[in-house]
Amino acid sequence: HPETRAREIFRRKDVTLEEVLKRLRQEGDPKHALALEKLGVKPRASYGVPPVKMKKIVAEIGRDHRLAQELWGTGLYDARLLASLIDEPEKVTKVQMDRWARQFDSQAICDNCCFNLFHATQFAWGRCVVWTDRKEEFVKKAGFTLMGALADFEPKAEDTQFHRFIPIIERCGNDDRPQVKKSAAYALGAIGRRSPALKKMCAEAAERMAESASKAAQTVGKDALKEMAKPRPKA
Repeated sequence: HPETRAREIFRRKDVTLEEVLKRLRQEGDPKHALALEKLGVKPRASYGVPPVKMKKIVAEIGRDHRLAQELWGTGLYDARLLASLIDEPEKVTKVQMDRWARQFDSQAICDNCCFNLFHATQFAWGRCVVWTDRKEEFVKKAGFTLMGALADFEPKAEDTQFHRFIPIIERCGNDDRPQVKKSAAYALGAIGRRSPALKKMCAEAAERMAESASKAAQTVGKDALKEMAKPRPKA
């Protein structure tokens, strides 16, 4: 059976990039590819592999740092998404994180890399701060998204580890670019829903932003308050 043969191929430790790309092409769905375009994925840059099928491929391959690097190098959205799902966090370096961040070209790949991989690396707490000071829209966005991912998906972190993020978000909240505003609001909201103490700090920052003269800051502040009211996702 073709599906059985595919699973057998993917259980091998020497699975090749060509085999994986062939599988991604086979599993692609044009309708999902169109949906991804709404998240900024460039036309014809994705096969449109649906999440359920991508999850199966990840389960069959397992963790593979080498293959993740090869997949990322293709520039294809589906391949890069898969790379973020199978890479080994303990093997990821600052150089790799910076290189991937510079190559982010859509909301979808930026968020997925932060949610799937970057928050679990040893460099996450430092890179997110560095990136929020960068000029490139998607690198700066990644800094805020990573702050939010740490808040949502690192349950063992102490509240004090997030204290320094709050003034950074407030200070950078006047960037009028849509993707930056969206991620800044997410970060402040995600931090605020971790605990009552953090909620108080973040709510005060959000209210100051909402009342500022900057329209961008107003948007971030108001959206952060809405984000704070949402339940925390399961880690």
